Amino acid sequence: MAPDNTAKRMIEVALAEVGTIEGPKSNETKYGAFTKANFLPWCGSFLMWVASESKVKVPNCVSTKDGAAVFKKNNAWFDTPKKGDFVFFDFIDDNKEVINHIGLVNKVSEKAILTIEGNTSAGSKDRTGGQVLEKRRLLGAGSGIVGYGRPSYAN
Repeated sequence: MAPDNTAKRMIEVALAEVGTIEGPKSNETKYGAFTKANFLPWCGSFLMWVASESKVKVPNCVSTKDGAAVFKKNNAWFDTPKKGDFVFFDFIDDNKEVINHIGLVNKVSEKAILTIEGNTSAGSKDRTGGQVLEKRRLLGAGSGIVGYGRPSYAN
């Protein structure tokens, strides 16, 4: 087991949740119950739960837009990903003005990132879907990526 308050621990905890499915009701999860936002879209609640289990202090990301604003305010917002970053997406064609999904960066390559996301499905740009999955997200134009929030890890 990786040490608490590290990116490695966050990823370890998140990976252990891959395959979790919401229900029995729509958007019903232990993550939503944890953040007192059950029955609401839960990608941010998933990462809040993972952070808590990993002993990592992060801004409240239940509202992905508000979470991004806090990362920006704290000078922890980046254009280039690192393992352990929170990746913020806008899948609506509105010039990246509405952040509507979030995931955790697990691996970074030149052309893509591998993420762990809650409330998603196997489709390429899904921001809902009721599952925790690993996803490969292409970088660059059309990716929907707005930016990356970097938690203040111990290492």
